[in-house]
Amino acid sequence: MYSMRKVTKENNNQQLDGDQLLFYLNVLYEFANEISRQRDTEEILKIILRIVIGTFGITKGIILTKYTDKPKLEILDYRNIGSQTIQKLNAKLDDSIQDDLSIPNGLSLISSNSSPDSIQLSLRELLINMGIEFVITFRIKDKLSVFIGLGPLLLGPEFSEPQSELIKALITHTEIALGNAMFYQDILEENRKLKEALKKQYSFGDMIGQSAKMREVYQRIDHIAKYPNYSVLITGESGTGKELIARAIHYNSPRKDKIFLPVNCTALPQELVESELFGYEKGAFTGASSSKPGLFESANGGTIFLDEIAEIPTVTQAKLLRALEQKEIMRIGSNKIQPIDVCVLAATNKDMTKAISSGQFREDLFYRFDVYIQAPPLRERKEDIPLLVKFFLEEIAKENHQSIRSMSPEAVKILMDYDWSGNVRELQKVIRQAVMVAKDNTIKPEDINLQRDDLQSVIQAKLSLEESLEKFKRAMIMKALEDCRGNRTKTADRLGISRQNLQNMMRRMRIS
Repeated sequence: MYSMRKVTKENNNQQLDGDQLLFYLNVLYEFANEISRQRDTEEILKIILRIVIGTFGITKGIILTKYTDKPKLEILDYRNIGSQTIQKLNAKLDDSIQDDLSIPNGLSLISSNSSPDSIQLSLRELLINMGIEFVITFRIKDKLSVFIGLGPLLLGPEFSEPQSELIKALITHTEIALGNAMFYQDILEENRKLKEALKKQYSFGDMIGQSAKMREVYQRIDHIAKYPNYSVLITGESGTGKELIARAIHYNSPRKDKIFLPVNCTALPQELVESELFGYEKGAFTGASSSKPGLFESANGGTIFLDEIAEIPTVTQAKLLRALEQKEIMRIGSNKIQPIDVCVLAATNKDMTKAISSGQFREDLFYRFDVYIQAPPLRERKEDIPLLVKFFLEEIAKENHQSIRSMSPEAVKILMDYDWSGNVRELQKVIRQAVMVAKDNTIKPEDINLQRDDLQSVIQAKLSLEESLEKFKRAMIMKALEDCRGNRTKTADRLGISRQNLQNMMRRMRIS
């Protein structure tokens, strides 16, 4: 059906003069130099098309590519071919096109002996109908086939033998460059996959850590996120990242495109908790001049995160239990039940066994949560401290538009030897303070300021019994204030003293 002719005549005895030889060598040198810097296969192919057309006076050219994992040929680039012609060709490059250019790699002249009534589309025929006479073929690593179609030569019907030799040299360099580029891209892809795997193994959302404890947390988040209707209770000390866990669950779940609504329960006045969570109707109580939807309604379709859920009054806990069990709420002052579609995530830093036994938290509400997850304290995953240090230093540098600082191994060891009562939040504060006082770009041990309020530090300080007790009282008040986020009434309850007594002690100890 088709015939293939050699590009040059066998009796072609044309010789290069000195100027032509110098010109061709310069073309080869410039081409090799240009593509050696390229790591993109498409750019390499565009360069050879431009060089060949410009060097040999070719009227038109086109590049077609086909990857083994793609169903059809694609037009990569073209020169001196009308856009309408390209559109028509592109419309015909579907799955039924016959790829009949099964010729060896290199430069060939194509011609056709097909009958005019042939109905099967042929790539060869499509190119010939566009005025293409020559084709350069590349097949790289069984992944990519490339056809560079070239139109008629301005100076003669065929390439001369010296021109063919130059093209062979250009093709050789191109094949090497394409192989290297594809190898480079394979490495990048493997590196990307490796980074994704490491990211999934050693971090989740904004959480940082590669310890066994954190890997357990990541694995649990991954499993929980597959069930967007489950209610989850996250427990752990203050500063361990409970909200980060909640966000990771939400943004890895089918609800990730919906709202994530965090609610700080300690910031809600106890008399207003119910109305804030479930809403109210106009006239439901004094001051209710209009109806207002609650936070559960606002989070409909998404996720609501109830931070420090144990601070919710037990009366409101009963309504919360109904919301979890029945997936419905009722505004204050209304008798209309409203169905809700909300994933409820909650967190607390309390010992729930003690909270239940003391009557502070309803046992039936505790058991209504489908899943529990524990945020490990920093002292149980100290091997994560170097990663956290690096993360916080980069974050501080970005916030303040400064160069990233480093921390000396001796300073890092000090941080790893310390028992972090305030966990990651305390570590972040210490690093921020160290950045402020450091005299150069490396944070040293003398830049680290740790509040050692444990028994050992008191003993080493050789304080009197009265002074030691005062120090411990101050530390306990500071910790309770932090856990209760500054709420003095709740802090006093936690410490088992009156609010007035707490205020007197704070004034005496100069605690603001």
